[in-house]
Amino acid sequence: MSTICGQPHITRAVANARRLKEGKSTHEEALRIPLDHSMSHFLQAIGVTGRGTGGATGNLRNIREQLLRIAGSFITVQSGDGVHARGRNTQSLEDWNLWFDPRDPNPGSFMESELVLTPQFFKHIAEAPIPIDLNVLRELNKPRAMDLYLWLTVKQYWLAKNNRDAYTFTWDLIAANFATKILRTGQDWAHFRAEIKKPLLN
Repeated sequence: MSTICGQPHITRAVANARRLKEGKSTHEEALRIPLDHSMSHFLQAIGVTGRGTGGATGNLRNIREQLLRIAGSFITVQSGDGVHARGRNTQSLEDWNLWFDPRDPNPGSFMESELVLTPQFFKHIAEAPIPIDLNVLRELNKPRAMDLYLWLTVKQYWLAKNNRDAYTFTWDLIAANFATKILRTGQDWAHFRAEIKKPLLN
């Protein structure tokens, strides 16, 4: 669920960065990501319309929990060669106000839910924007298909930045990004390849 919930605020941030560059918004406005007044509107934005269920066993509670986890998470980038180690932590959100009731997606709130990006994270997005089409995510509607689309979009950006027309992905590279366990046997690899091909062929 992290992919589904995480991407809309990054996509909106790309649009905000463009508006800021064009002089159509202030820097403070650009950091703000509105999420509307109800859970149902938010669900429509992330492409889970018709699948949101309230109550103790519904998925709305899980979606809200995932939003809170994203809000409090850090992005860590690190490298090392055995002698020198270097890294940096970046928090994506500086502030968040969520008025979503996990018991029912429909009731609205007088207060609009919103996320506020940290200036550092917004700067990263503005300097290297990789726009994600939410319409495509809605059509894909499957977590694995969404993950592949996002991954390939990033790779396409890398190709354009490095003036390359094509790149061949090895199965080892794909497994390093998408395998949920160590692939030890031929059967493991066959199953993994089949799972990756499903969203690409459908």
